[in-house]
Order: sequence, then structure tokens, then C-alpha cells
Amino acid sequence: RALLWRGALLPLLLLSVPARAPYPKSRANSPSRLPLTDPQRVVARALSRSALSDVPATSLLAEVPQGEPRARLLRAAIELTDPRQWRAAIALLRAMPASGAGPPTTVAYNLAMRACVRGGAWETALELVEEMAAQPGGAARPSAHSWGTAIDACAKGGDWRRGIELLHGMRVAGVEPTVQCYGAAIAGCASRGEWRAAAR
Repeated sequence: RALLWRGALLPLLLLSVPARAPYPKSRANSPSRLPLTDPQRVVARALSRSALSDVPATSLLAEVPQGEPRARLLRAAIELTDPRQWRAAIALLRAMPASGAGPPTTVAYNLAMRACVRGGAWETALELVEEMAAQPGGAARPSAHSWGTAIDACAKGGDWRRGIELLHGMRVAGVEPTVQCYGAAIAGCASRGEWRAAAR
């Protein structure tokens, strides 16, 4: 099956993979529906569905240039992951360096975090933002979107105190909380009846 993708689809794919990711600078750290051509979307879905199988990502990316072209497809595959298969998103994130896509960026982490939250794995989403924060000078640093997703994960997991801690933690890290961050923290407090904490 991997050979079928490579033989029939990847030649078309190579003609349409840009040298750089199409994210505008203002949204470089915020996940959004990635603009893909039809052949690219087919390969990204194949990567997503095979993430937990014995088919290595490199077998589906063999004809794609290393670096950003591969990273772009793997990011898209993470975004296309079924929420019930959030572990596949983690597997794709971890596979990026060995797949010739380079280390995961903030965008890749944010996409994986969102997949975890949608799949109910809120504690794993928190582990990812902590992993980013522990990488001084690395390719990925938590953005306001990262922190907001983590705070939202706490709200969904019922851990409102952790959400407040993250809100303070992002300030310490030099990241200004957004409306999304405050809203998620307030929602977490309100869901547990902690109205005083929500009002502070």
C-alpha cells in the first residue's frame, strides 16, 4: 500500500509542496486548517491513519524533500487525526525528527495538544506544554495559544487550580495572557463553583 501512495500520488505531491509553510507571521503559532492540495491531503490522511501501525512515516514520505515539506505534511496529519486516536497525533509529533522533518515546532505541538484535548487526554496536553517550556532555545516555545490550550485542558479536566497556576506561569514566562486564556481559566473555576477564584 505504501508503494501505491508513492507511485501514484507522490509525484503530484512534489509539484505542489512549497519551500516554506504558508502560515502568516501573525498566526505562526496558532493551529488552523492547513491549506493543502488534494494529493497532499490524501498523503496527510494516510500518515494520520498509519501513525499507530507498523508502516513508518518515512515510507510514505520517501519522495518528499526533507525539512519543511515533510514537516508540513506531518503537521497536517496531526491536525487530521481522529480525536478518538489522539495517541496517533503524539506518535506523529514524536516521529518528526526521525522522518527528516526536523524537530517539532510550536505549531506542531499546538496541533498535538489540541488533538489531546479533543480526545479527552487533557493531562497529556499539559505534559506537552511543559515539555515545550523546558526547552530553552529549542525549536518550540509555548505561545499564548499553547498556554490557552493547556488552561482549557485543565478546565475540561476539572483541575481549575492548575489552570490558574498556568495563567500565572505564562506571565512569568513573558507571555501575555489572551482573552482565550482568561476565558478558559474562568470557565474552569465556574465549572467547579469556584466563583471567588473566577472573579479574581
